[in-house]
Amino acid sequence: MLKALDERLKRLSNDFNDDFHYQIRRRIGKKATRLFEQRLKNLICLMPQLLLRGLGYCKRSELSAEIKKSIGFTLTYLYHPKDFLPEDNEKLFGYLDDAYCIALVYEKVLKALQIKRVRLTSFDEGFLRQFVLMKRSIKAVIPEEGKAISEMIAGMFKGDYRSFYVVFQ
Repeated sequence: MLKALDERLKRLSNDFNDDFHYQIRRRIGKKATRLFEQRLKNLICLMPQLLLRGLGYCKRSELSAEIKKSIGFTLTYLYHPKDFLPEDNEKLFGYLDDAYCIALVYEKVLKALQIKRVRLTSFDEGFLRQFVLMKRSIKAVIPEEGKAISEMIAGMFKGDYRSFYVVFQ
């Protein structure tokens, strides 16, 4: 499942007919530099790896049940046909909300491990540093959706799944 997603995302990110550039440009104008767009594409392409790593961390006793459940919910969000930016209509751009959701949960996983004094890998430390920039970029491109996703994730970590279910109604 994740391997197929990984292949699809790589194919879409290299598709010159994909309208990712125009979707970004339409939303934020000339601020959509190549570096800006590449940062977002990289995050989208990281989704399968973040999910796989997050699932691996679920085996750790240092993580709470709420954090472990949240990874399952992100998988549901990713594969549910109804979300903030539908994949079928928007091509690669439609995965931006999924990538943000997954990355927010992964960030929470890593921060929970840090609190428990678990030493992170260099990949994870690099992700935390880069995600600060990525969050700003995402919030610039999909401000309303980004806010709703942030609130949904925050609620999930408090054990409140109502906002998660509202997305799918």
